[in-house]
Amino acid sequence: MRFHILGLGPIGTLISHHLRLALEPQHAIIHIHKSVGQLEKAIRTGSSITVERDGIPQTSTGYR
Repeated sequence: MRFHILGLGPIGTLISHHLRLALEPQHAIIHIHKSVGQLEKAIRTGSSITVERDGIPQTSTGYR
């Protein structure tokens, strides 16, 4: 199964993060960035997302 996330604002980030935690790694989560600058930033950070809840940060990786 593949999921395409269009835009990584607050909602797209939360959906991506929770999908990655809920799904097995063979399911692709593909981010579609708005600009080349956002794509370059994602490449520099290793395509990881960090979400903070109750002061505890949680990082998820494995995005395309």
